[in-house]
Amino acid sequence: MLNKPLFKKVFLLKKILFMFMIQLLIIVLCVGCNKKTGYDFSNWPYTVQDVYGSKIFVHNPTDGLLIDIKEKNITKLFDSEKVDATRVQGSTTVTNTISPDCKNIIFNFDGGDEDLIDKNKNEDQLRIYDIQSKKLKTLVEKGGYNAVGCWSKDSSKYIFSSDRLDSIYIYDVNSKKSEKVKRPDGKFKRNCNIVYIKDNYILCVIDNNLYQYSDNSWNKVLDNWDGYIYKNSADNCYLIDKNQVSKLVPKTRQLNKVYSIPANLNAIPVFHATDMFAFINDNEIHVFDTLTNKEILFKVQNKLEDFPVYYISPNKDKILMRSYDDDKITVATIGNPTIYKYDTFKKPSRYPAGWYDNDSFILIDGENIKKPKAVNIKTQEEKNLIGW
Repeated sequence: MLNKPLFKKVFLLKKILFMFMIQLLIIVLCVGCNKKTGYDFSNWPYTVQDVYGSKIFVHNPTDGLLIDIKEKNITKLFDSEKVDATRVQGSTTVTNTISPDCKNIIFNFDGGDEDLIDKNKNEDQLRIYDIQSKKLKTLVEKGGYNAVGCWSKDSSKYIFSSDRLDSIYIYDVNSKKSEKVKRPDGKFKRNCNIVYIKDNYILCVIDNNLYQYSDNSWNKVLDNWDGYIYKNSADNCYLIDKNQVSKLVPKTRQLNKVYSIPANLNAIPVFHATDMFAFINDNEIHVFDTLTNKEILFKVQNKLEDFPVYYISPNKDKILMRSYDDDKITVATIGNPTIYKYDTFKKPSRYPAGWYDNDSFILIDGENIKKPKAVNIKTQEEKNLIGW
């Protein structure tokens, strides 16, 4: 069945990556007082935030970096203190999302607990940072709590709203202006999302009802729906509930079931492969490919851990996972019940960041960020991808 806590943790991956490092609690005490305390965040480990092909976005309390494996360079995107990206006040934390073209970053000061947030203050904001011009623009004030947003496929627009706003906003990156669209009354489903597809259609869940916006009007697609909205690389919309995956035809608002979810499996998106969903139980990973409408099945001997990150290999015969429970990077292969394990117990700041080729995955060391490696699962060889 659909595991709601699991959905919450997986789809808020950026928060998980920060929260699992318990040291970040120190920021609550030290933010804004680095000089007073003498505390130095410059050696803080980096964590992987987003992966777009050969480009990997990493962040720590000091700055944000873009690692380009193909071009073999590392670029500093922003200084965290200057853009206030280290701020953690009470229950309010900052998360960031880079655009698919890696030119803009959204900073979302999101409230973790509605009851602890003063909604009359202008502290919880949604801001956009232009990497090239280094300019920071506030998109909305008092919009942080339960804020949802997404990039358009071409990165030209960012669509967002929150429980504090009575409208959905479409921010145009080129004109630097926002179009305001009045939304249906009600509250956003906790930890739900918003999707913008085909440059015309907005989909969101309000009071457990699925709505679609097009041609200047809202239409209800589903009543009392408990699930998640997702879009793939072809800019098509998929709905996942506890029983099935359905494809939505936005023009007609018709739903077509494309996959029946095996019983008692938890749904997780496959990162670095937006066309796939993974459904996991103790010893099986069922991966559904939305481009081929086919299932890829991985069977393993060992019990699989909770909250992994998934990456499918280029040939789709291997799946790379990062478990936070046992601190291991693992790879399952079709037809092989034994899983490969890369032990990170003594190096907890090492993260997988996709595949380098079909036999090697990219390894990011948060404590030595300038030397990403390719790890070959057959030979165990580790190769530096940048530098020597």
